[in-house]
Amino acid sequence: MTVTEKINAYFDSLIAEGRLHPGDKLPSYGAISRKFGVTYATVQRAYKNMEVDGKLKIVNGVGSFLNGGDLLDVDFYLTGTSFEFEAFQKIADEISKRNHLNLKIRLIESAGRKMLDFTGTEHKVFIREFNPWVHALGSQMDFSAFEGYDDFMKEFSLPDSSCNHMRLPFFLLGFQGMVNSRLLKKIGWRREITHFSTFDWWDELVRHCRAASVHPAVKNFRTNDIGSFPAIAFMEILMANEHRKISDLFRLPCFDTPTGERLFRMMKDCALSFNESLSCRHGDCVLEPGIGSWISVQYKKEPPMTEDSFRIVPVLCGNKPMLRYGVQYLEAYVNHTVTEPEKKRIWFFLRELLSRPVQKKLMAMSGMVSLRRDMKPSDHAWATREDFLAFFPSNNELLLSCGTLSTELHAVLSTLYEQYEFLGADGAAIRKFMDRKILAFNIQKGV
Repeated sequence: MTVTEKINAYFDSLIAEGRLHPGDKLPSYGAISRKFGVTYATVQRAYKNMEVDGKLKIVNGVGSFLNGGDLLDVDFYLTGTSFEFEAFQKIADEISKRNHLNLKIRLIESAGRKMLDFTGTEHKVFIREFNPWVHALGSQMDFSAFEGYDDFMKEFSLPDSSCNHMRLPFFLLGFQGMVNSRLLKKIGWRREITHFSTFDWWDELVRHCRAASVHPAVKNFRTNDIGSFPAIAFMEILMANEHRKISDLFRLPCFDTPTGERLFRMMKDCALSFNESLSCRHGDCVLEPGIGSWISVQYKKEPPMTEDSFRIVPVLCGNKPMLRYGVQYLEAYVNHTVTEPEKKRIWFFLRELLSRPVQKKLMAMSGMVSLRRDMKPSDHAWATREDFLAFFPSNNELLLSCGTLSTELHAVLSTLYEQYEFLGADGAAIRKFMDRKILAFNIQKGV
């Protein structure tokens, strides 16, 4: 190691030990030359090298200062359904302040956006919670370029290979079934619903619901979403149980089958709702086939829900517990003016955001599942009931990714289904068209 490299490493150690912070003034050339027993010119060259690398800033006649003292604006795009912004803002600001990162973090709601364009702007840094329905343009940070990346990623347990060096694992959202216990009692239902699989009790449930003027379930269409397909949860449960495995869930024929026909009949039994105006949570229907783990926290904010008004019931494929899940990632976008020290500040911020102490806080407020290997169900403050444990991957034999159906194919199937639901299209014809589209996508992908 050369003398200049030793001087560089010395300042790295001071930073790591918390003895040197962004914006701090560095010792003079003379002080460092005496410490290392080298010439003034050698120290000057070492400082100049560090300035070129972006580590420090030399102000003639004043001194040298560790970079990072300037405030760095960061726009952070989150979906509002994930976290309460005020609480998240406090956590983000505390991370920045505690670690002297000098980040000015602004949270922005990303729901409803179809495109995020981070190009052609003087703003240096953008972070976003990845959403497959929202496309983003810009230069992404490659996290694998940072020291310690490989070891850091070993701290997480990922259910599939959808993570890459441009994404960091944020959290997992699990989906299971839910029943409204109060409505079941109201309609005189005496048969216990312990799981969702073949729905062999569906017709009997519908008769009880009609007699009591309530709905068995709701088909919800989001008017601001191009891919609104309310049948998907029922479809995946029925078809998984038809094949007794999830590896070939969309094996053709898929919709043009007795199971596909039954799916359409079941959807006719469901009440029509727009933008979740009706739901099991509101007491308007008996069950929901795919409720997210966030309900463990949010039910306290959604009257008339109470502790004893609902139960989470597991989804089964055959006799094996199955979890439909979605993994949310974090991505960072930067423009060409960003420096390496600024990138490191963002990397450090994201690492802290994904650390165990912070993850415990975030999961407690959101009802999400941490992907950290050292986070057990008992480390999630919301996992206070036995039925909530069904949301954890460790308690399920089969895992079904929400990304099994691509966003493009999901949108196409949604459009076809809406023709059946709203435009009076023939159900048998629509189901044939759905299978043709699946075949076309399979051919396009070379499957």
